[in-house]
Amino acid sequence: TLSTLNSDSTSASSGSQLSINGLGGIGKTQLALRYAELYASDYDYNILWISAETKENIAYSLNKLATRLHIATKDCYNQRKSLEEIVEEIYEYFSDRKSLFIFDNVENYRAIEAYLPKSMLGNKPTLLITSRYRNWENVAPTLSLNIFTEQETEELIKKSLNLGEDIPHERIKELHQLLQGLPLALQQA
Repeated sequence: TLSTLNSDSTSASSGSQLSINGLGGIGKTQLALRYAELYASDYDYNILWISAETKENIAYSLNKLATRLHIATKDCYNQRKSLEEIVEEIYEYFSDRKSLFIFDNVENYRAIEAYLPKSMLGNKPTLLITSRYRNWENVAPTLSLNIFTEQETEELIKKSLNLGEDIPHERIKELHQLLQGLPLALQQA
């Protein structure tokens, strides 16, 4: 569960990390969004979303964040700072604040390694990583999401549509097979 990020319900655990992994369409991003929504106050509403599909997306997200935080992206000689310098200043900005950094849709650890907090004084941010990549054992605890079972699909359909026992089980089984048990696809259907 996501309880590894929050050691208790009143305070976020500084420096915690968790990876949510699973197939595309399984609901990793939705789970991260829901977690951020439910626990934003534990992070003093410092929830930072980093699109991490590509290095370009990461750079764009971090530069945009720096601008919003009024962190200069150019030095005193009007030369563009390196992304690593900008990242360091972003984490420094949050060193006296609780914060949750969500790196969404990470290809693998090497894709974000340079953008993670190094040794720093003060609060370390909490990191939540969503990824299809499953090998996070040496980096962060993992929460693996799986496809729905037929029973879970039936429960979702009945709950979403306020159905009793009126819907034929065969129709739900057919939908489950057609959408391969992917929670996001089932919810949208």
